[in-house]
Amino acid sequence: MWVSKKTRYGLRMLVELAINQGELITLKEIGNREGISNKYLEQIVTALRKAKYVEAKRGPRGGYRLIKDPKDITLLDVFMLFEGQGAIVECISDPKLCERSGHCKSRAIWCVADKRINETLRSIRLVEIVEQFNKEGALVKNSKNLRSDK
Repeated sequence: MWVSKKTRYGLRMLVELAINQGELITLKEIGNREGISNKYLEQIVTALRKAKYVEAKRGPRGGYRLIKDPKDITLLDVFMLFEGQGAIVECISDPKLCERSGHCKSRAIWCVADKRINETLRSIRLVEIVEQFNKEGALVKNSKNLRSDK
């Protein structure tokens, strides 16, 4: 399964906004923290605004903020936003694309794999990604403190 750079960067932007829930953050700040160009972030934020995940505030103290609850955003939502409707094999979503669909020996297993992938992506919520990041960040800080005490 291929996940595009736009999807990966879109998720990183959403995580950054969720970590700073409620605060306005500029694209420049997100770009600096995540190593993503402003030009690329502009494309991403356009899709996120259109999907009503984020809002913008103009002006010297402006920026972007997450307006959808991180509990209500799944990894499947992000994937579908940036990748569109897509199955791991074309014939799953449209059997007419393949003349062998009706008698293909491997189509059934591709259907199972696609279903499981979607279930997994649907089960992972943005809030959990943020919690995991915060937990790992705390572990890194604690391990650095432990090493410096010795």
